[in-house]
Amino acid sequence: MTKMKQTITWIFAVLFVTAILCFPIQTQAANLKLNHKSLTMHVGGSQKLKVSTSLKGKIKWSSSNKKVASISNKGKVKAKKAGTAVITAKIKNNKVRCKVTVKKSSGLKASAAKNAQKYQKQIKDILKYTNQYRSRQGLPKLVLDTTLTKAACHRSLEMAKEGVLSHQRPDGSTPFDLMTEYKISYFTAGENIAYTMGYGVNAKQAAELWYNSPGHRANILNSRFGKIGIGIAVTKKNEIYYTQLFTN
Repeated sequence: MTKMKQTITWIFAVLFVTAILCFPIQTQAANLKLNHKSLTMHVGGSQKLKVSTSLKGKIKWSSSNKKVASISNKGKVKAKKAGTAVITAKIKNNKVRCKVTVKKSSGLKASAAKNAQKYQKQIKDILKYTNQYRSRQGLPKLVLDTTLTKAACHRSLEMAKEGVLSHQRPDGSTPFDLMTEYKISYFTAGENIAYTMGYGVNAKQAAELWYNSPGHRANILNSRFGKIGIGIAVTKKNEIYYTQLFTN
């Protein structure tokens, strides 16, 4: 009986030690996380995945379907065509995954081009007031760019459709990703957005809203910017979404 008790005691001791040794491994695996568990994107868009971890080692990225969504070695996802793909980040034997759903283009490009024509006068008025602010500071006037204006109208339409004023696009990407979709090249870029309701399209009011806000005024008076695109979208409830896109 004594010998058997000793044997049982040793078995429990071994199990206890094993549990203690295994626990840190489980903890390390749990510390490997992605900033997104899932993403919904549109064709042509891109999004950055970021890993947070206490583990040491190089992150290896992979996509289950590169034709749908590719991934760079820095974690940038590019939406290629409609479908689903799983992006995996791996450090040694530890993995985390993000499911990516890619949808067809939002179909706003045609509407954006129409808005650029429809609100041509108001767009030129916003440009006039914006350049007046720059002239007072001895800065050169911004040049209205046709493609930037279409992209700005696209941004205004996105916000009007969602009913949300945000620098983040509905698919989680940025305004700069939209510039890439419109094949706009730049070294420096910026965005101003504004929302009004019940007053109709008012170019002077929009320009004043931006100029009276320090962050937006900084974009207007940024000496590195030389081009501007201006977008306008109006909802059935007479909500107006304004956008300014700047590049050098």
